Amino acid sequence: MEEETFGPIVLVCAVDSIEEAVQHVNARPKPLALYIFSSSEATQELIINSTSAGGVTVNATLFHAGHTELPFGGVGDSGMGSYHGRASFDTFSHKKPVVRKAVWPDGGVASNPELLYPPWSKFKTKALRTAYSFT
Repeated sequence: MEEETFGPIVLVCAVDSIEEAVQHVNARPKPLALYIFSSSEATQELIINSTSAGGVTVNATLFHAGHTELPFGGVGDSGMGSYHGRASFDTFSHKKPVVRKAVWPDGGVASNPELLYPPWSKFKTKALRTAYSFT
């Protein structure tokens, strides 16, 4: 149980409580998939909210990976990014932010260069959005 498995093998580890199960999962690298078998919604929510995994399926296996409308992918050691449909496009695309600053010197904004730099208040943010074009 030291290596990630791929295939028709399910490793089972007995624990004495849900809290111990959560500790067991959290003590290891984040899994690609986490399967919860429980009729208790409170138990399901506790495990989902207390652990991190690429995807979670409750009372079944692989459904999260096979659903074409849901992103599939890992976190941490199990991988980065998501795949399937729009998630594939987003994963392999780079969103390039572009900020355009007018050519006037920093002092040109209300003759107050401090306006351009953090910390930004609501007033500063509104003034900057008015003075500059963000795309």
